[in-house]
Amino acid sequence: MKKVQYGVFTKLMDHPAWMMMAKEIGYDIVFFDQEHGYYDENTLLNLIMLAHALDLKTWIRVNELSRKEVSKAVDLGASAVMVPMIETVEQAQQLVAYSKYPPLGQRGYAGGANTDYQGSGNHAKHMEDLNRRTLTLAQIESVQGVEQVEAIAAVDGIDGLIIGPVDLSISLGVVGNVMDAQELTAIRRVIKAAKQFNRLVGIIGSLTLIEEFKDDLDVWFAVNDLSVLRNGLSQGMEQYLHLDSTRKG
Repeated sequence: MKKVQYGVFTKLMDHPAWMMMAKEIGYDIVFFDQEHGYYDENTLLNLIMLAHALDLKTWIRVNELSRKEVSKAVDLGASAVMVPMIETVEQAQQLVAYSKYPPLGQRGYAGGANTDYQGSGNHAKHMEDLNRRTLTLAQIESVQGVEQVEAIAAVDGIDGLIIGPVDLSISLGVVGNVMDAQELTAIRRVIKAAKQFNRLVGIIGSLTLIEEFKDDLDVWFAVNDLSVLRNGLSQGMEQYLHLDSTRKG
């Protein structure tokens, strides 16, 4: 039986302790969100280097499909780069071009964090290794993306499809209702396409949604730093109120 990977989606926490706790608790992946998050490049570099030293994988969702955004993510040494709202074959091909070295793509070569700061040389070996171990992920989160998902998944160099259920529900006209029959049908189509072309597949969403598809998913992202912080604060407040009768009612 395959081993599912557990991820924590992160857009606020930038302290090294976050990496250390994630590893100690048992997470496999820390997923940094640059689309809606608040990370500068130097902070990301330091967190990625620490995570890798701890044997944690690091994924980055960039803000948009551009050479600058994608190239920076992979040069920082991230284990995977994902672009949101991939909807066409041409976009998927462009993503591969930016994130993979020849012959798959057109990524410009540079040593550094991505090569663990090894000495110069061994370019061909580094290019082959990084093409294999740096995942290129397309986020499917719109009706158009679902309608084109088989063609997107077929693009050589696309390693996985990650479903964004909230934006997909908006695109479907069932805002926030990620368990709507239309949404579940769309998600099943994405999963089927991923399996057909032997691509990794995952969901960034609630545990309820992940439970619906848990046997078909390779990665789960139901935990995020904002919820962890809010839930911890809420639990603390509940404990205070349990002890303090003056604040009840």
